[in-house]
Amino acid sequence: MGIRDFAIVTNHPFNKYSPGQTIRGKVHFTLDEPKTVRGVYVMLKGLAKVSWYSQDRQVGGYRSNSNTSHIGCYAEHEYFNDRIYLAGSDGGEKFDLPEGDHDYKFQYDLPTRLPSTFKGRYGSVKYTVKAVLDIPFGFDDEEETVLDITSPVNSRDLPYLEKPDHRKAHKNLCCFGCHTGAINLEMHLEKTGYAYGEGIPIKLDLENGSSSKITEVKCKLKEIITYHSQYPRHQVKDEEMLLCEKQLRGVAEQSAEVYEEILTIPDKNGLNFDNCRYLEVQYVLQIFVNISGCHSNMEIQIPLTLFVTPVNLNQPNQYANIFEGLGTSYPYEWGQGDASQAPSKSLNNDCGFTEPPMKNGGECSNEQK
Repeated sequence: MGIRDFAIVTNHPFNKYSPGQTIRGKVHFTLDEPKTVRGVYVMLKGLAKVSWYSQDRQVGGYRSNSNTSHIGCYAEHEYFNDRIYLAGSDGGEKFDLPEGDHDYKFQYDLPTRLPSTFKGRYGSVKYTVKAVLDIPFGFDDEEETVLDITSPVNSRDLPYLEKPDHRKAHKNLCCFGCHTGAINLEMHLEKTGYAYGEGIPIKLDLENGSSSKITEVKCKLKEIITYHSQYPRHQVKDEEMLLCEKQLRGVAEQSAEVYEEILTIPDKNGLNFDNCRYLEVQYVLQIFVNISGCHSNMEIQIPLTLFVTPVNLNQPNQYANIFEGLGTSYPYEWGQGDASQAPSKSLNNDCGFTEPPMKNGGECSNEQK
């Protein structure tokens, strides 16, 4: 079988980080027999890309027919792409790894300006860590894990979002040219900035002065992602997602109603694309008033800002049994002291390797069976 129990473990339970934080991790694998390698390294990569196909209509000359072709629109930006050798070196001499359990610690400082991890219909922002055993004249052994980067938005930096907002809408109804009354809608918000998982208190004043019934009122919070292509030219593509909604009772003819409702925002990973030129995100609160008969509906829209809080790396550790079932255990708790003080057996003593530095580098140990 050769290699088994190949795993990458980081100092956060779900690989969650914020820009500027330090990733501390371990690469673990077990060899059933000695293996000749050129090196052991990790690759850390951050990439944003968008792509879709659009129709491009081309009109021919005299007596020629127009035709439609599909053009690929795309753009991408690489935020980082770094390789850290934990044993050996690029282009170095090959060496033998002994049979048994092997562990390599690494450390990497994330850039301070990164967009949030994202995967949508027409694009993505993806961060990965890949561990590689460089096999001379053969296929490399690889293991990859995905990082969940949360780029925070601090409400204290946007004080105007704490101010209330008030919107009005008015609609005159007619039937066969005759005025049948009017409908007035007012919406009050305490503020326009909210955190994920927070409730949005909404107050609506709805006055139905018409002879038509209002069948229902809907409150919807939408997330709108805008994708920007760079090649072959700049184009945009939108994708909408309904985050939450609430349906309210209707209003009879010549009646009025006051609504005070809470619309709860899902507690999910927030998006911040301030540092990405190819992606934008908007949040819109929409109020729809559905009117019976052949009348168009009323609508009020208010743009909102949803805050993203930084990832807390000081939460209770979950790594005491992280390698349970892998044939070895690690009593060291990430986050308690310097990672360089974690118990490990240096390969300097076992195999004659030189330990790389821990600043955006790594160190390693092995245990023979």
